[in-house]
Amino acid sequence: MHPIAKWIVVAALGVALGLVTGCAKSSGSDCGNGRIDGAEQCDGAELTAPDCAALNLGFGPLKCNFDCSFDLSACSNANVCGNGTVEGSESCDGFDLGGETCDTLNLGAGTLSCQPDCSFNTAGCANSAVCGNGVVEGPEQCDGFNLNGRSCATLGQGFNGGTLACDTASCLYNTTACTEGTLCGNGIREASELCDGADLAGVTCVTLSYAGGILGCAADCTHDTSGCTQTAENCSNGIDDDGDLAVDCDDIDCAGDPICGGAPENCTNGIDDDQDGYTDCDDQADCSSHPSCQTSSTEICDNGIDDDGVFGCDCGDLISCGLNFTCLFLTPYTETNCTDGLDDDRDCDIDCDDSDCADDPACTGLVEICGNGIDDDNDGDTDCDDTDCAGHPSCPVCTPTTAIHCGDNLAGNTTGGINNFEGWNGWCTSGYTATGPEDYYVFTPTTSGSVEIVLNIGGSEDLELLLVGTSGGDCDPAGACLDGSQTVGNPETITFNATAGTTYYIIIDGWNGAAGSYTLALTCS
Repeated sequence: MHPIAKWIVVAALGVALGLVTGCAKSSGSDCGNGRIDGAEQCDGAELTAPDCAALNLGFGPLKCNFDCSFDLSACSNANVCGNGTVEGSESCDGFDLGGETCDTLNLGAGTLSCQPDCSFNTAGCANSAVCGNGVVEGPEQCDGFNLNGRSCATLGQGFNGGTLACDTASCLYNTTACTEGTLCGNGIREASELCDGADLAGVTCVTLSYAGGILGCAADCTHDTSGCTQTAENCSNGIDDDGDLAVDCDDIDCAGDPICGGAPENCTNGIDDDQDGYTDCDDQADCSSHPSCQTSSTEICDNGIDDDGVFGCDCGDLISCGLNFTCLFLTPYTETNCTDGLDDDRDCDIDCDDSDCADDPACTGLVEICGNGIDDDNDGDTDCDDTDCAGHPSCPVCTPTTAIHCGDNLAGNTTGGINNFEGWNGWCTSGYTATGPEDYYVFTPTTSGSVEIVLNIGGSEDLELLLVGTSGGDCDPAGACLDGSQTVGNPETITFNATAGTTYYIIIDGWNGAAGSYTLALTCS
């Protein structure tokens, strides 16, 4: 993703995976030009295999070393010959024979062992492998037309099709007729493809910031937005306004509308509960009769409410209350004490919120200390209720959150979202400035095990994937970061071992203010 590629050199291991007999590509490599040439396994963001799973190396993203070999450092099962565990392309490792015996290799009775290069030693078996008899035996990968049930696509070497053959002299696979890379048009979204046929990876017109419509996939496996519309759905007019073939409450865009059974508007909490674009008293359809939204043609001069909605509140409304006895004779003209918590001049503004106190020493140059229970800056708001404390470690920042569970693949968009925090601690953002709006997901596994988080970005926006722990029941951005992903290319991936009953926060942020659409998938094993 970032212009600085974060590649870790594990060249010897990466090259070893590519040296399967018959898989050699043509010479003439130009490593570093961003294109895969010759025998290169990768070049920059271009990879011959989409991920570690394609190489039978477990979960995790593949990266590219400076010598254009695979960087397998993020693979959960990167094979290391000599560690006593069969991994990746190894036939065996030490005493781990992968369940094989002389008999299962069609070599009769005897004792099978493992050589230092993690290939089988069949010297102790009763029979020897005979290349050409049509039976896969011992170290043979194939024999004649017997390919041992494998094909180009199942070899895990980045091939997606073609014809696999067997070398008659060595009984090893011949992959010269196999084809590499992604195959746009096969109905499966692969590598850098945004979509393929009906496989849209959960992306919709709405997640791409359109009002609605039907998203398609173009012939070059990029999004076809010709069916998307900028017209929002009116949920009560009997018309398919956004052209997505769903009318009114049948349209997913209307899920939060009160007409369609969505959440009712709370007229006093400052939140657009029913998501109709109107908040509290501005939502006349739901709050016109609520006591806090009642208006009067006459200002009542001592109830703390701007009844007529014009010229000010209570005694501050000089047109309506200038001759009122209380306002004229019993009320100071200005706020006389800017720290007593009282509305001295009865204009509905208290202490430092009153413009009369703008120059008062108590209201200038003061900073709210977040967590001491005192209204330090005398603005009527204490600690976390004061906007000065937004993003402070003692105040919740990961709100609002969306619950995510194993197997979920959720679509989202950070455009126009909240920006609670910009300074994630440690190497979570690797020193980069994550100043974009955030989306927060909370994950509490019921069982322990490996978890893979994959962030697929809908466009070219530079979104980041973060994983943080908790403190006091909320996420802890000031504490140690559990993991972060800012790779070169798409997707962003984090793999970690989760503990049952522990709460984790998954955060989508944007580098240098970036925002956009995405899908977030969670796979547990």
